[in-house]
Amino acid sequence: MQVHGLVVIDNFIKKHPQAKKPLYRWVEMTRNVDWKKFSDIKNTFSSADMVKGEKNRVWFNIGGNKYRLKAAIDYDGSIVITQCVLTHADYSKI
Repeated sequence: MQVHGLVVIDNFIKKHPQAKKPLYRWVEMTRNVDWKKFSDIKNTFSSADMVKGEKNRVWFNIGGNKYRLKAAIDYDGSIVITQCVLTHADYSKI
């Protein structure tokens, strides 16, 4: 998959430098797959969840669930667009 929106990840890392390694690991793993449907994502990241009411948007648990990353998935174009990264505490507020 092509990963877009890396600036979102880099901006989060500036505020939370301890998130760098797990986020970059997510990027690397995502670049090495070819998802065609949500079940493919679950095979790679078993804790991934679809955003309610939005079948092409997914929440990923990152770093042992310390962080949550929301991404839009274009299965046909093999593109993952990072939309936001939150601490789990901030995610719990929404």
